[in-house]
Amino acid sequence: MFPRSTDSDSSAPAKEDGIYRIPLEHILEVMQHFSQDDLRRVSKVSHYLRDAASNAGLCMHAVLNPSHHRYQSRVKTLNNILQYGKQTGKLNVSLVVDMHCPFRIHSSSRCARHNLLETLCDSIARAMPFIATLSIQTSECTRGVYEALAAAPAPRLRALSIGGHNLRLFDVLSGGVAPVLRDLSIIPVSASLLKKTPAFHNVTELRLWIDARECPDDRPHHLNLALLFPSVICLEFCAYNLPSALTLGCAGLELRYLEVDSYTAPCFCDMRPS
Repeated sequence: MFPRSTDSDSSAPAKEDGIYRIPLEHILEVMQHFSQDDLRRVSKVSHYLRDAASNAGLCMHAVLNPSHHRYQSRVKTLNNILQYGKQTGKLNVSLVVDMHCPFRIHSSSRCARHNLLETLCDSIARAMPFIATLSIQTSECTRGVYEALAAAPAPRLRALSIGGHNLRLFDVLSGGVAPVLRDLSIIPVSASLLKKTPAFHNVTELRLWIDARECPDDRPHHLNLALLFPSVICLEFCAYNLPSALTLGCAGLELRYLEVDSYTAPCFCDMRPS
């Protein structure tokens, strides 16, 4: 698809090479539609296209699982990569934090558990300026992990997926900064914990699961999604264990895709202006 560079040591392309006559902004516009695999292949052609792929969102993939026997090694590798990112400014990270079986190997020592959690939170906080996509899956509420999300601005964060129990994510991220965040998944959460958060103001694709069991005293009747997520155009909403009917306030949203499921009480979508 692209000509292979004949000089691997040169970051500046030869002007006579056809691909390099195309303005960089046009190349980036095309690359915006590339998958991560496509971007990875293009990045191997030359330094020039590697930089272009990085600007288009090419990510370094990392997985942190505190119960994995190579966890410490992975943290060290991630920190080394982050150091490179600080020096060059050319780094996008796709980070998965898997805590579904937290500290399964190291659970015998409370001190070891605390140290592992502290290391994990520190790694997340250090990575936030470089993270483009972030997925956090946890089987327990670990506030320190969510506090790490708000420890530093996330200027590159485009997609955020969080799953857990009794998440007070909105309290933690009330001061978070994520100007290019467009894709958000929160599964599950109690309706009473949802709050207007500046970090989510520009979200356009939202997957939101409400589970009333997350807060037994929670009896929601109306949820103003237009206030919480004013830029959403694609909405997938699912509700579990609702004690009564729930109305979703969507007035003002320019929805192009809408999917609403409720497995107990009825759930309605109100598009009427207030």
